[in-house]
Amino acid sequence: MNSFELQLRYCESAQRPASAVILEGSNPSNWLNEICAWELSLNEIDLFPLPHSGTDLRVRDVLVSLPKNAEAHRIPSLAAGYGWFGKRLLIPCEATLFPLVTEREVDELLSVSERISVWHPQRGLIGFEAADLLTLADLVASSQLARTDWSAAKSGTGINSRLHSIEAVWPESPEEIIKQAGQGIGSKGKDLSKLNPKGIAGKAVGVAGLMGGLALTPAALAAKMIQSVAPKSRQRAGGTQAPGQLESWASDILRNSAKLFDKRLREIDKLMKMLKESPDEGLKYAIPMGGEGTGVAGIAGASLMSRLVDFNLMNILGSGGGPTDYWAMPYEVQQELFHRYRELAEREVHLGRHRRAAYIYAELLGDFNGAASVLVAGKHYREAAVIYRDKLYRPKEAAECLENGGLFTDAIKIYRDLSMFEKVGDLYRKLHDEELAVAAYRRTAQSASESGNYLEAARILDEKIESPDAALGELKMGWKSSSRVKECLEKTFEIQARLGRHAETSSLIGELRDQRFSQGRAVAIVSALGTVVRNSPDAKLQVQAADASRVLVSRTIQSEPQSARQLLGLLEKLAPEDRLLKRDTARYLKQNRPQYLRRGSRKTRKKAWTATETSSQKINAPVREWEKFAQSGQTLIALGEGYQFEPVIVVGTLISNGSLIEYTVNGWGDEVSFRTDTLDRVGRGDHEHFSQIAVMPQQNTIHVIHADYELGSTGVYVPGSTEKMTAGTPAWLTDETVNIAGSSGVLWAVEVPSLALKGFNSTGLPVTNHQLEPPHDWRFDPAVGIPMLAKENSVYVALGSSLLQMTQSGRTRTIEFDQPILRLVGSLSQTLSRVGVLFENGGAVCWPSSINEPHVEPLPKNLSQPDGIFLRNGKLIIFASGEWHVYSMKSRELEFLGYIYGITHKPAQILRHPDPDKIIVCTTAGELVQYTLQES
Repeated sequence: MNSFELQLRYCESAQRPASAVILEGSNPSNWLNEICAWELSLNEIDLFPLPHSGTDLRVRDVLVSLPKNAEAHRIPSLAAGYGWFGKRLLIPCEATLFPLVTEREVDELLSVSERISVWHPQRGLIGFEAADLLTLADLVASSQLARTDWSAAKSGTGINSRLHSIEAVWPESPEEIIKQAGQGIGSKGKDLSKLNPKGIAGKAVGVAGLMGGLALTPAALAAKMIQSVAPKSRQRAGGTQAPGQLESWASDILRNSAKLFDKRLREIDKLMKMLKESPDEGLKYAIPMGGEGTGVAGIAGASLMSRLVDFNLMNILGSGGGPTDYWAMPYEVQQELFHRYRELAEREVHLGRHRRAAYIYAELLGDFNGAASVLVAGKHYREAAVIYRDKLYRPKEAAECLENGGLFTDAIKIYRDLSMFEKVGDLYRKLHDEELAVAAYRRTAQSASESGNYLEAARILDEKIESPDAALGELKMGWKSSSRVKECLEKTFEIQARLGRHAETSSLIGELRDQRFSQGRAVAIVSALGTVVRNSPDAKLQVQAADASRVLVSRTIQSEPQSARQLLGLLEKLAPEDRLLKRDTARYLKQNRPQYLRRGSRKTRKKAWTATETSSQKINAPVREWEKFAQSGQTLIALGEGYQFEPVIVVGTLISNGSLIEYTVNGWGDEVSFRTDTLDRVGRGDHEHFSQIAVMPQQNTIHVIHADYELGSTGVYVPGSTEKMTAGTPAWLTDETVNIAGSSGVLWAVEVPSLALKGFNSTGLPVTNHQLEPPHDWRFDPAVGIPMLAKENSVYVALGSSLLQMTQSGRTRTIEFDQPILRLVGSLSQTLSRVGVLFENGGAVCWPSSINEPHVEPLPKNLSQPDGIFLRNGKLIIFASGEWHVYSMKSRELEFLGYIYGITHKPAQILRHPDPDKIIVCTTAGELVQYTLQES
């Protein structure tokens, strides 16, 4: 017996009268309002809630059965109509079943337990038992009261019926919050005098003399100046010298200052011992170090006084002061304290004591970013919001903290000030104020439409307001006038299919088929039509879309032959099973191969490699110069400078042959502000840039550090991907951050001038901290920055001629070279670790994973300003002095294989190609040129 699978087939005209309609949305109040407007007999109306899918049973919309005598003109024309096929099956009015069956046969196929079944074009067959049926009365019926004796109940406090939430009042002053942070820290007291002073005090012999004026208090410094100009001692009777009063006073001050300095060093030595042997006790006497490591704010006098170990906003915001004095100490001692404080902060985080960790970060280290991050991790959202708002001046992060803490009203105020009206609408909806929520969403959609972001406007209208017709209007303007043709068309087809508007889809496909488009728009349209071919439930639409694609491809290739490979590749995807089509496209491409791909004869020469340009394309974007390129898998990211000097980021998809098949141009809009003058204090020039990109694919995040701007988070659409990435400068990085690098789920950041190296996880929580020790003659050069490279669980940082390797566990190794390091390049992930170290002249290759000392092989010193990249086959390509070199590394020996001839483009950056014998040369003009390397 042969069996056939029944299918829905779309018809041009209605095949049956409408007995039910689908109402969009899952809000019962909207259903009631719509049904009441029809002016029908409500007693005869039944409701059948429809789920999202067979696996997601949340209600997406509702099927409303109509009375038999319902007047068609009262039903909205936009509602999808369903009619009876047999006695128990509802199918779209414009659909029929294939192969042909009788209504009686269909009734016999349906389950006996189901009262009716609905066949949705996208969600399939949905069955409803008698208990699943709803009436309008079910939407408004009150719950039945339990039979309980309430005679002993006492009246309670009346509550406003409009109450939306119960929350603490935003503090009028910092004194009202955080009074419990120090519980459990330092519960046992100790007398500092019982500790033996050793170590630092012993090291400090002669320090005062070495430090000169730095070891003097302000009074002592004045005394030293007075002593140098005071009148000389006068002669006494008997030949003795009598000092003058001014000279005597200055001598006493200097003598007392030396004693004070010595006593303070002994106290610091006691503190270091306590922090090591009894950390909780030592924290009570810890000295605040500030944020830059240039000085120490201690209590006046020579003894360390006990402090309340408590994260206190009064102290942070400046209202909890007291007498302080500057405690001068050697640089090595300051760095040791920094290191110990950071270790203790990590300890508190691992123990789950986030408020105590925040105390260390904020008050002892002056690291407010770290304090806010650990407060968020500990769910102390209000305190974190205060820091973000009043200390870091990051209102968006403050609003997010308030939102996470359930303080919606306060968050709404900040979001409104930031013109983030979608977030305003989301929070109003959580507060069950639908009217204000819809008003905020409409304002968001209007703003997006006015700025030309029609796709975003359509998303808001469709998903937030549930107004698909308005969304389709925005999408029509989008695919006709914006650069996001593909996305707008795909969303249009998706909404039309969801609403069952197959006639509109057919009309749109015919309109696209009859027009002429440029290469870029033709590629986008053919790609969008491919989704109809693959996903449409209507066979006629599939055939029509495939035919329109072939017409567009043929027409575009005739006018723009260079687009043939790209368009024919898309055409093959429409029918992957068609072998003849693949053969014909391959034959066409071979017969019409561009001249630059036809290899001519070359003279062979010893140790020579040839590079053949296999493709070239230019990123079309309003950019005057491209600064940085990066890649992660098949995603390529380019950062450039627009004609108004604004940052522009392009994200594209690299296909298997290395071509950039699609890309989107993105900007930050209002999420751009100038950086503070922090870097100017260390000598940043006006025309020097150290912008950097770190891609964290497992987080769908592109982290960007820019020399001139602070970049807020912006949505980035990746062609060919359903998930949206975000790009920008993470809020938990400080203004002092000058470079970043990411690997193994950790984002490493280095700061200047403190030279703190921090590691953050995906949520911005600090996971490791290191204090870098630079060479004695190192100075920060903004033109060079601080080269960094992250690979597996290690990060490599170049400070002058020193290469520092650090792991997350804290292991440190230093490799010294004879020249300052300008660039670092690393081998491919999951391969043997090799690091290319490049100097002004020459360089070296390191194998840092060696058990004992790292193995180092030098590069020739005649390489001027070298740049390079490791290929997938392990070879190293170097560009220097206008020449290209290729090296191999076998048995940890660096071998020069020869020069590469044929590369005519000067690289701004060199990227890996998916093939091991190819490279991609990126230029400042935005050209991406592929070269195939071959030994002659």
